[in-house]
Amino acid sequence: MLDTLFLRILNMSLTGSFVILLVLLSRALLYKAPKKYVYPVWGLVLLRLCAPFSLESIFSLLPSTEVLPIELLTSANPSDWYIQSGFRTIDQAVNPLLQETSPAAMTNHFSILAWIWLAGTIGMLLYSLISLIRLRWTLIGRVRLQDNIYLADHIHSPFVLGILRPKIYLPSSLNETEQQYILLHEKAHIRHLDPFFRAAAFIMLSFHWFNPLVWAAFWLSGRDMEMACDESVMQQMDTDIRRKYAQTLLQFATGQKITLAAPLAFGESDTKVRIKNVLRYHKPHWWMILAAVILLLALCIGLLTNPIRTDQHSQPFESHFADRTTAVLTFPAYQEGRTDYNSVIYDVEPFSLRIDLPAGWTAALPPAEERDTSASGFTPVYLMEGSEVKATVSFNTFQLYEEEVPLEDFYKVVYAQLRLGSLSRWDIYTPIVSTQTAETALSTVFYKEAVEGVDAASWPEVSVPGILSYDKDRLVYIAIQFADDSLPLEELRSMAKSISLGDA
Repeated sequence: MLDTLFLRILNMSLTGSFVILLVLLSRALLYKAPKKYVYPVWGLVLLRLCAPFSLESIFSLLPSTEVLPIELLTSANPSDWYIQSGFRTIDQAVNPLLQETSPAAMTNHFSILAWIWLAGTIGMLLYSLISLIRLRWTLIGRVRLQDNIYLADHIHSPFVLGILRPKIYLPSSLNETEQQYILLHEKAHIRHLDPFFRAAAFIMLSFHWFNPLVWAAFWLSGRDMEMACDESVMQQMDTDIRRKYAQTLLQFATGQKITLAAPLAFGESDTKVRIKNVLRYHKPHWWMILAAVILLLALCIGLLTNPIRTDQHSQPFESHFADRTTAVLTFPAYQEGRTDYNSVIYDVEPFSLRIDLPAGWTAALPPAEERDTSASGFTPVYLMEGSEVKATVSFNTFQLYEEEVPLEDFYKVVYAQLRLGSLSRWDIYTPIVSTQTAETALSTVFYKEAVEGVDAASWPEVSVPGILSYDKDRLVYIAIQFADDSLPLEELRSMAKSISLGDA
């Protein structure tokens, strides 16, 4: 459970990292735009760090939202240990290293990292709670000025505390003019719902504490939030108060920062940057506002939606390495060949086949006119070397007997049709990988090679290698029939060992 949770957090963190980088780029493009148009962009990061799923769109800017597949935790097959970053160069560099490592060792290391992550998250939340308790001690003796506004003697900087009913705390040393400016600023925080969003941001920081980009996002979003409130104050005033307001901010340049008491309290920080922003502030031109809004909308569509997954009837997914190709085929691969007689086979829950292919081999769908059935199953997919078909992969379904069948004989139930064919039969069954619910084996395919003008009974018999793999839970099997016997036995065994059936 913990490992699965940590894996989901890692995927969200990696997706969030890409979003943060794009937000930083857009932030640079909007450098001169009012911060009220820049600060909302950080909300995209917040949503990506906490949302495990989203809608799919062709306009998505994300390369991948599941860099680390769930197979990393559930499979003992090294070929299932891979990443899908969306960047081919990265995948080619990382995947061979993953698949050369023992799955048991990887799982153990992952579990250790999951516990370290949990300890760090709990530590972050506890630190915030302790800081908040210490801050409340400093507020003993506070005096209510009006409504939700309080004066306190032992604080050096104004801040907002609370989420549902936020309160504003001001140093008692502020004069009347300073109070006016600071109150407008803190009320802007409450009006913009900053206490809620800042609390959510800190919680996400606690979950993603291991990611330096999330720390940068938390810090920079806080800076943009403060500058957005500064600009809100100046917009509300009829006269130019930039210099007076900058002087007020300067009073807190050496004040105590409350940020460490997040998420329930935050105060003034980054005074130097804020003063510069205040002094250069001017009402934006309409075209600048329009450009900011268009960019924000484009980012919302591009970053809040996931890339569309490859359709199950499209070309198979392939990940290339130096000495092999990992192909992922989805079955049923297409609907051609469907009839009223066999429709139940085409209606099975789609499933995937993952297999390592020899160097130079690829997987491809047959031409439309060849998309029917093969001698061993339905929706055949070709394994190719260049333009030459080296093997045919197809699938079929099977049913369980009412009586219990010994595991060593169970394959006879699964492959009854293949074993008893008149013109083609599968024999010499040699298990390679066996579990209680699945088995992959080498076999030999004996078939009659047609000779024109000769009676079928006199056709010569030819034999080629084959690989069979069934899944007792899904009640489906995969049959791979090779075109010839040119592939070495060790290569055949390697392919068989790499096979795994999973969800599409």
